[in-house]
Amino acid sequence: TTEDGYILTVHRIPSSGPAVVYLHGYLSSSAEIFLRGKDSLGFRLAAQGFDVWVVNFRGNVYSRRHKTLDPDELIGEFWNFSFWEMGTLDLPAIMKMIINKSGKKKIQILGHSLGLTACYVMLGQLPEIASKISLISGMAPIFYNGHTKGLLKWVAPLLVALPSWLTKNESMSSTGMLNKLASI
Repeated sequence: TTEDGYILTVHRIPSSGPAVVYLHGYLSSSAEIFLRGKDSLGFRLAAQGFDVWVVNFRGNVYSRRHKTLDPDELIGEFWNFSFWEMGTLDLPAIMKMIINKSGKKKIQILGHSLGLTACYVMLGQLPEIASKISLISGMAPIFYNGHTKGLLKWVAPLLVALPSWLTKNESMSSTGMLNKLASI
């Protein structure tokens, strides 16, 4: 549970080997490294002896719980977060829990997309946590890029200008707007 009340799910394949934490990508979950069965990254890491921990950030299918806020409100306070809170609140709470439960002094981080962006936020805001990390392997981190070209450069100002009531809500859930649209 985070300082602001989000109840996060972390999956684990335990081992006595080094602890490795996987941080999922945007609009995804811990499932992304297990979907290919025994040939998936999560199972391969476990087979190599790693103590595998797989994070689910606030708001995804496995972390849709809070002490007081309701995730089923289409536009509600539950959804008022970004990668910033994931980096300053979710990851520090998860790191502390993993270190306490595993007994490991150092953790390796493997991150993709949004997960790595949250990791960079954590390290930028809480640099003392860096002493607990032995290795960071980043795959496709997303971040601000002032040199963007093409269609994204043209569309980005429009996206930033969207009202918060339109952007602070659940985007990809079987109980959310996607399900309503798919059932038409």
